[in-house]
Amino acid sequence: MRNLKVDDAPQRRRGRPQKIAEAPDALPQIPEARPFPLPGHIYRIKEIATYPRRQPGPLSLSAASIWNYVRDGRFPAPIRIGPNVVGWRGEDLRDWLEGLSAARPAGAK
Repeated sequence: MRNLKVDDAPQRRRGRPQKIAEAPDALPQIPEARPFPLPGHIYRIKEIATYPRRQPGPLSLSAASIWNYVRDGRFPAPIRIGPNVVGWRGEDLRDWLEGLSAARPAGAK
């Protein structure tokens, strides 16, 4: 390992930071919402679960909660896509969501 001299240290930029000009009425762009679930589509766990530090998933359930619900029979069972890959049919997710809304009392939010 060689000894570093002061001259080898990374140089800091000097001066004032440049300001980025923004239009006063510029609003953040919101991605267009896709209908969920799409019939005929196979959803992987990363597409339906909510993960920390990411945009929330459409179900607002963590991956662990989804797997616990599958184990308890409260969520549709996944289909096997490959040796180590599973997914859920869009139709199965739609039926599950419709069952949840049918089971909800009329006055509940």
